[in-house]
Amino acid sequence: MKSIIIFLIISVFALVFLQSCTKSPSITPKEIETQVREGSAILVDVREEEEVKLGMAEPAQWMPLSKMKDGDPMWDKFLNELPKDKLVVFYCVSGRRSGIAADKTKTKGFNVANMGGFKDWVKAGLPTRTNAIQSNP
Repeated sequence: MKSIIIFLIISVFALVFLQSCTKSPSITPKEIETQVREGSAILVDVREEEEVKLGMAEPAQWMPLSKMKDGDPMWDKFLNELPKDKLVVFYCVSGRRSGIAADKTKTKGFNVANMGGFKDWVKAGLPTRTNAIQSNP
């Protein structure tokens, strides 16, 4: 009986946790490249500086996930300059950190999506650049 009660308690907590998670939609590199070119979206690289030095998507802006904290001047400036009328799409190496960034930015009232990883952009044959960090939208 005790193990059934523990199972039910854990199940309820798990259900509450899963419902509280905001899963941002996914978008392909080709879709976002088109939307950025048309001016209806912004692409944001959330990798850290050492990772970005290896290359980034040509139209991407840079906002490292480590700075996405309330009160961080870089994050505050990024949010203040980010247009709410455009889709904001994030990417990282694998899609995990970009999902976190998208979910965090969504709570600030922005329309967001997760593109996944930089490797997906490269695999799609889309343009890249090196040594050109742009932090502002």
